[in-house]
Amino acid sequence: MKHDDMKMHDMHDMDHDHGDMMMHGGHMMHMGNLKQKFWVSLVATIPIIILSPFMGIKLPFQTTFPGSDWLVLLLATFLFFYGGAPFLKRCKERIGREEPSDDDVDCMGITVSY
Repeated sequence: MKHDDMKMHDMHDMDHDHGDMMMHGGHMMHMGNLKQKFWVSLVATIPIIILSPFMGIKLPFQTTFPGSDWLVLLLATFLFFYGGAPFLKRCKERIGREEPSDDDVDCMGITVSY
């Protein structure tokens, strides 16, 4: 493989550590540190799971206290805007250019879930 071919091949991969993604036309889109967003979002998800009622199912590790519903709302709002920011940003850019894609489904999914 030639040096130029290897360089071009590397450009088409996504760098998960830095959150750079190759877009059409050879432009890089910076989405922030996706690995860091994942771990912070995971930590915020744990108390949401512990404090949320699951359709009437009583889980052995579930707990509630006065105001726990408000805490779940605050954590879910943080999770939606912090963890969902890359999806929301890409969706907004594509809708502005009228170029629907699979990212729109992700954006709708997290919005409906919230």
